[in-house]
Amino acid sequence: MNATAPRTVPCALDRPGVGLAIALLLALAFAGLLVLVASGERLDNLLVYDVPIGVPFVLFLLERWRLPNRRPRRAWALEAGVVALSLLRAVWRLPGVSGHALFLTYAIGTARTSLLRVVSALVLIEVLYFKFFVWGDLTAVGGLLLGATAAWVERGMVGRAQRAPATP
Repeated sequence: MNATAPRTVPCALDRPGVGLAIALLLALAFAGLLVLVASGERLDNLLVYDVPIGVPFVLFLLERWRLPNRRPRRAWALEAGVVALSLLRAVWRLPGVSGHALFLTYAIGTARTSLLRVVSALVLIEVLYFKFFVWGDLTAVGGLLLGATAAWVERGMVGRAQRAPATP
């Protein structure tokens, strides 16, 4: 099989409801685990701020798994960097950048499906509410800017690759 040919095998994950069900079940399982290991205000914060991002994250991973093989390696590398930085942000304080805002903005800007775009936007609204109005935290601005820039760069890389003729 040609390495540049897009995947054409039908898959249950092509149905939006299947991916959403998987994402919701995993978020629910994560919430259940948190209930066992955390309590009080810490548990409340984890449930309302960290659990919701799991849904677009799983949808993002499922969407990327189904992308054609013609996507340039440098686009995958950029994406890996964005995801790694977003995840690292949970344990390493990167000044001026919210990992949630970075990932969600990137996901919205690079989504191939409306399901991922809408779910990411809804969770981003929640993140921005907490960041700006509850915590007075302006790191969301840095995350929004970095995520939008990375999405713009990724779209340019992928657009050029898709316009290029396939090599046999």
